[in-house]
Amino acid sequence: MKLSDIILENRYNEGGYEEGDIKLMGDLILPIDKEIVLQAEEDKYNRGLLVTNNKDKSYDIAYWADTFEPYPIEVEIDGKSVAKEAKVIKLLFHPEMDEGKYKSDAQRKAIYATKAEKEKNEDAKANWEANHSKYKKTTNETD
Repeated sequence: MKLSDIILENRYNEGGYEEGDIKLMGDLILPIDKEIVLQAEEDKYNRGLLVTNNKDKSYDIAYWADTFEPYPIEVEIDGKSVAKEAKVIKLLFHPEMDEGKYKSDAQRKAIYATKAEKEKNEDAKANWEANHSKYKKTTNETD
């Protein structure tokens, strides 16, 4: 019997979840709002991670050592230290992901570039309209 069979409690089948087409791609599926204790393969210390998959699609992650309580640890993001003694790290849901269809880095960059361009164009239009409105008032011009 696989660990995933135990954790999933028969909610998973070969074709995916009973509701939808999500397929098991990882070693296990994290249940919602249940803290899962992961232990590192280690020969000196008892340590690992506490992971919670939250209802809002975010994750809470904490390091533990000896007891299942968050233990302070340094956190790096993209190679830069952001906290020296963090206890609980929250990873927020990424709303740009369409219904579970994960995008490549290139697709994500294109989405951000498109959004930035759209926002830039919207700002330019709003500025033009505001300035044009002022111009119309000073010259008594109509549309």
